Amino acid sequence: MTLLPLLVAVGLSTPAQAGGDGVGIRLKVNSDLFQVSSSEVYYDGEAIDDSDLKTTTFGLYNVLPRFEASYLFTPNIEAGLILGYSNISTDVDDSAPTTSSQLGIHAAYNLKLGDGLRGYIQPMLIMGNQTSNKGEDTQSAVKATMYGADLGLRIKLIKGATFDPSFEFLTGSAKQFDADGENVDEKAMMKMSQYGLKGGISIKF
Repeated sequence: MTLLPLLVAVGLSTPAQAGGDGVGIRLKVNSDLFQVSSSEVYYDGEAIDDSDLKTTTFGLYNVLPRFEASYLFTPNIEAGLILGYSNISTDVDDSAPTTSSQLGIHAAYNLKLGDGLRGYIQPMLIMGNQTSNKGEDTQSAVKATMYGADLGLRIKLIKGATFDPSFEFLTGSAKQFDADGENVDEKAMMKMSQYGLKGGISIKF
């Protein structure tokens, strides 16, 4: 969460020649403005009755914020890594703190739409891990693989810095593991999808 003001500060201090139309490095932090998530549990290939769940969230940082670093091979093409991390504790009795992390890869194609405005499409593959811990013991872990894409805009704020609103759709699956890292049940899995609006700040060097 502290990455957002840091990137803004870096952008304000970036020399005028950075963030031009050539190659370079882009750093970006973004979070969901609005997200709808759906999931359903399957066993041996069949959906379990009444296992479907749908949630809607609003506002920055209500879900896992994401950090991206990419290299621009040309003004139009870039690729890089996706990282995310959060640690959430609640005041509910006997509830365990939940740690979520993400690691992924992405590419993007940028298209100039006008002065200070670009559109982009960004396919991505993300592997996520969510663990619940109590004391020194890991109670459970869910490992997921998601894939999809963002379709968005890069709106120039200052030289080298942009505001990046986008629409995102991801789909994938997850399995549950025990404290020893063993799959709880090979036949059980969860299918997931999510879509929504994201907002980000990116700085190009």
